[in-house]
Amino acid sequence: MRKMRNLRHLCVVGCLGLIPMQPKMGQLSNFCRLSMFAVRQGDGSSMVELQNLNPTGNSLEISDLHEVKDPKEAMQAKLEAKTNLQSWTLSWNGHSDWARTSSSTKMAEDVFERLQPHPNLKELTMVGYMGIRLPTWMARAEQVSTLFSNLVELRLWDLKWCEHLPPLSQFPSLKRLFVSGMHALRKIEEDGGNVSSLEEFRLKDMPELEEWHVKPTTEMFPHLRLLDVHFCPKLMVQPCIPCSVENLMISRNQMLLSEGSIGGSSKLKILCIWSCGISSQSGWWGGLRYLTALEDLQISCCFALNCLPEVVMYMSSLRTLSLRNNRNLKSLEWGRMEPLFTALCNLEIGGSPRLTALPRWVGGLTSLQFLSLWFCDSLAMLPDLPALRGLRIEYCPLLARRCERGRGDDWPKIAHIPKISIFERERGEDREQTSKRSTFAAKFVSKLCYVSMLHWSKLRFQ
Repeated sequence: MRKMRNLRHLCVVGCLGLIPMQPKMGQLSNFCRLSMFAVRQGDGSSMVELQNLNPTGNSLEISDLHEVKDPKEAMQAKLEAKTNLQSWTLSWNGHSDWARTSSSTKMAEDVFERLQPHPNLKELTMVGYMGIRLPTWMARAEQVSTLFSNLVELRLWDLKWCEHLPPLSQFPSLKRLFVSGMHALRKIEEDGGNVSSLEEFRLKDMPELEEWHVKPTTEMFPHLRLLDVHFCPKLMVQPCIPCSVENLMISRNQMLLSEGSIGGSSKLKILCIWSCGISSQSGWWGGLRYLTALEDLQISCCFALNCLPEVVMYMSSLRTLSLRNNRNLKSLEWGRMEPLFTALCNLEIGGSPRLTALPRWVGGLTSLQFLSLWFCDSLAMLPDLPALRGLRIEYCPLLARRCERGRGDDWPKIAHIPKISIFERERGEDREQTSKRSTFAAKFVSKLCYVSMLHWSKLRFQ
């Protein structure tokens, strides 16, 4: 490749088999755009090859940094001088045989220390870093505030042994923060300042994370709108979730919806609860009573749920209620109580094979405009639905027969609805096949305009 003197653009995203094409790339002085550089020792692909390259493209991924055996190589790459790059990815991934020792950990930390970026960087992604400590240019507040004054997005993925986050309040322009797979992280510490610009914060796969201390005012996270917590089962927020949050997604955590954690979330509009093994009778749901502005509630894959939790029935601000894949859900009633759903417009129930009937109060919701029912195999009857404007029934065999146009027993109840869609399973087709066909074909193919596929090494067309 070094003989291709006029080569100006090279995009090899996900093409790991092409990595041997890269030796002596430092001789290609006309490069304008380089998407990825994979480090190799002994074949002319060390980091020194980046020394004379200054690509003008927006992004660059440097992968296989575990191959760097001398920290001086990282310094000789002169990354801080490549001011045209706005997005960096630094990756230690792809080395499954790497054995963690004190010397290898120190080598990873020494190399990372010498990968300091330039201050024009807007996006930074770190993947698979093998050290325990972050470099000083990410850990010291005075350096962070200067070096990352323009950083908008930060991703920390699979830093399994790293024990601390950088000082978040020192990123003056940071809007999006993604942290995943930091298995040694136990605490998100308050560093004394306010995270003034952060709008989106996602935490994923951190089984040991236990504490996050937040000031109980809007000052600490004044613009944080989206908080996504996935598989952080021990995490508790003290004293409460930032009150600026409007969209909260919780997965596999039974602590965050306690009355203490959620009590100050008066601005919360969207709440998604996924795979939390809590029964309908548990007091865990009690925190929802404080969400007076909530408009969209989604409860999915909560297998201990057998009926609608009582507190949900009091949520008069709800406009959308989605109950998905709660396979043991049998009823939407709580005794003889009538719900206060005065604003509910959209109701979706799916993946509940034990649900046999919709309660009478569903038909009494004058605000209800759209009802979607799917994969409710035992659902056999609809109530009167005088106000409904749209009805969608997918793969509910008993209900589909009763709603057959002009002939079904329930057809008179729905004949007035302007938009009705009923999908039935084809003969001989099992449930899994039906789900795949309907989900992909019906929802995607009909509106498909553009396809981009990366890293699909085993994909075959039929």
